[in-house]
Amino acid sequence: MHIAITAVITAAVRLPVVWWRLRATYPGEAIILAALSGGALFAWRISANMPQLNDDGILLFSANDWAAPMLVYVSLGCYTGLCPPADNRMFAQVRAALTIIALAVLLVHKQAADSLLRHKLRAQLGTKPRLLRAKACLGA
Repeated sequence: MHIAITAVITAAVRLPVVWWRLRATYPGEAIILAALSGGALFAWRISANMPQLNDDGILLFSANDWAAPMLVYVSLGCYTGLCPPADNRMFAQVRAALTIIALAVLLVHKQAADSLLRHKLRAQLGTKPRLLRAKACLGA
């Protein structure tokens, strides 16, 4: 469920950026690009949602976090090959912006989800994390 939410948030955040940069060209293209990039993000995250790719190799970054925006970049490149843009420079800027937005939304959403999970665990256990570590060390 959180994967779909991430994709929808990403598409919603991207739509104003695309609309702003491409408003002189075909207006429907903004919706297509936002939907395509949200769909690419969703497709990657749902198909590659496995522990090996979700483990953080670098603090805050997993292989999934890096790869999903790359698929957005590639899918927008495929779209460009099928439907050449009127202004290549403008489209390159939009493509780069959408890729960066994908990474930013993934990281913000991931941190929010992790924070919510920690909060729920604390509420269920009714104790603070330090006490949990102390109890674990004491074998309690």
